[in-house]
Amino acid sequence: MPGAPDIDSPRPRGIPPSDIGPIIEVLEPVMDKLISVPTQIAVQFVPRHAPIAIDSLKVVLLKFISIDITERVKPYVSSAGIHVPNAKFPSGQHDLRITLADTEGNISDKQFTLTIR
Repeated sequence: MPGAPDIDSPRPRGIPPSDIGPIIEVLEPVMDKLISVPTQIAVQFVPRHAPIAIDSLKVVLLKFISIDITERVKPYVSSAGIHVPNAKFPSGQHDLRITLADTEGNISDKQFTLTIR
């Protein structure tokens, strides 16, 4: 089985990823509401064409200088998704991007915003 696909290569500006990789679905929290902390984070991964390459997972907090928080999230990751039972964030708006590939190199990403009280 080949190694994890390279998801760190920069994409040309304005060109989205293929999104033919795994489906990334944010189940909790509800995105259109103010969120109190601690909050539960639940993200589901669903394979489309090939098994998920969990080693390809990358979770980034998007700021002026983006912060890779993958290592902080890893204890809460399985091939089924991410489950953080008591996530704590400072108040404000937090933009996150989750990128994931499958074993055939198909890449998907999901960007979302959490608004914390």
